[in-house]
Amino acid sequence: MSTDLRALLAAIVADPADDTARLVYADCLEEHGNAPRAAFIRLQVEAERLHPDSNARAQLEEQAQILFAEHWVDWWGEVCDAVGFLAPVRKPTGTIGRLAQRAGIRTFAGYPYKKASHFGVTTGPGISRGTRLGGWAETAFRRGFPDSLVASLRFHGRSRSPLPRWPACPLSELAIYAPPAELWSDYEQFASVRSLVLMDYGGSVLRAALQPPSLPDLQELSLFNSEYADDVGVIEAFADGVVEEVGWLHSRALSRLALQVWTDGAADAVAGARHLSSLQSLEVNLLPDSSDDHAGAARRMATLARSPNLAGLRELKINGAMNPEGFGAIFQDPTWAGLRKLDLGTEWQWDEPDLLSVPDSLPELEELRLSGVAFSVGQIQAFVRSPLLKRLRHFAVRGGPPQSVDFDIADAVDPDRIETFAIESSAVSPRVAHILRGRLGERFKLLD
Repeated sequence: MSTDLRALLAAIVADPADDTARLVYADCLEEHGNAPRAAFIRLQVEAERLHPDSNARAQLEEQAQILFAEHWVDWWGEVCDAVGFLAPVRKPTGTIGRLAQRAGIRTFAGYPYKKASHFGVTTGPGISRGTRLGGWAETAFRRGFPDSLVASLRFHGRSRSPLPRWPACPLSELAIYAPPAELWSDYEQFASVRSLVLMDYGGSVLRAALQPPSLPDLQELSLFNSEYADDVGVIEAFADGVVEEVGWLHSRALSRLALQVWTDGAADAVAGARHLSSLQSLEVNLLPDSSDDHAGAARRMATLARSPNLAGLRELKINGAMNPEGFGAIFQDPTWAGLRKLDLGTEWQWDEPDLLSVPDSLPELEELRLSGVAFSVGQIQAFVRSPLLKRLRHFAVRGGPPQSVDFDIADAVDPDRIETFAIESSAVSPRVAHILRGRLGERFKLLD
């Protein structure tokens, strides 16, 4: 690597949020004859600036995927050289190499790794402990570089440093399953991390992660524990855990928080946390997967909606089915007046959603995403009447109405204002999709 490239890479690692250094790095790569990698960086940077449901973004990512499929082994090999992983096997060549590949001998391109979905690299079949991967599970390329790390450390808890160091990568996203508290003692390698996901963690782990000097640039935190399942006593005790978790956040000015709020006590803890007033985005899971306590979920939603500490939210995502009272708390409570994005990954529990027809409901809302919805004719009619939906710039639906009425859903939005309109492909027939595309043009997108 040339001196110029090395200096630019150091600048990218030092400030992963800066796109300018990445684009200059791409220009330098092209000057040194590496046009594919330069093009890949530019495509991903440009795509990242567009809305996720934009067809223009999908086209850029499709071009980037073609380059990634052809060159990921070489690009991942550079990472392996930097962090001390076993180098991936390049594409087998010659007659012997092709015969070995067909026979299933470990000579397939990329071994012991494989290409994962959406620009990711993960462990391939037959991987051995001798590859020194520690708890590493997957890394994804974003904005041209491998900047995310997913790891499972359940079987590596006794190791003081179970993860490899990432000295030459702009690591900004970290997701760890069952981490030990000692992980954060090597805080320098996580200095650039802005987004942290903790899964099945202990209280001491979260406390250590949030205490300075660990994670100085942390902006987004997601907390998930799968161990709280059907045991009623465990679920009730979870409220105390949320009280502690929220309390440990007092020194952090987070912009995004995601956590489970499965009890009324947990909702009280989150709603009463004055130090969460800096939040811009909140994601809450209101019910365990096996629960159908819609009334309980609605109570917890109402508790959050009444909290003045959450009045500054601009984005809200809700998971867990609710009754009409819960949806009323979302759409009618003035606490949420500043919301610009609302994502409902939940079932709709009423036939006539007149809540959407309230004229002043969510006056700043620009994006609405709905998942798991099986619309009735009455719901479609309410969508069409809704002044709320006419203000949207982005509308996305997973699930959908019967084919006899799904054409009408396009009338729910203002064609002069809407920028992206996405619907699950299984919810519409090819004929209806053709009609929608004719009305909305490139603003219409089918979701896989």
